[in-house]
Amino acid sequence: MAAEAQTNHSRRILLVDDDDILRDASGRVLERAGFHVLTAQDGKKALRILEEGSVDLVITDLVMPELDGLELIRELRRRGAGPPILAISGESGWRFLQMAMVFGAQGTLLKPYSIEQLMEAVGRLV
Repeated sequence: MAAEAQTNHSRRILLVDDDDILRDASGRVLERAGFHVLTAQDGKKALRILEEGSVDLVITDLVMPELDGLELIRELRRRGAGPPILAISGESGWRFLQMAMVFGAQGTLLKPYSIEQLMEAVGRLV
């Protein structure tokens, strides 16, 4: 695990979710795995963070105020290839998750998810 953490340390993940508890908990899990985690409460804040520097993965909720996850994905793809995107959404979000893949996400994850599911999905994309 220590070797994995060292490998991941230089990897930057942007975690975008308006649910403070889920964002903080997922961020802690990713940090313990050795990732450098940046967080945003909505798509507008995420775009500002991305203007300041690149990331290796964007994990975004789809239903958020301001600029939702689908709009964020579309904007990132409009700007160019960009980082891989993992879209997350609640139980009623299957349609949103399917749309996220059409818009350019490389993976999806249904909430609530386990630590193992999160780490498996991240591992496939970074």
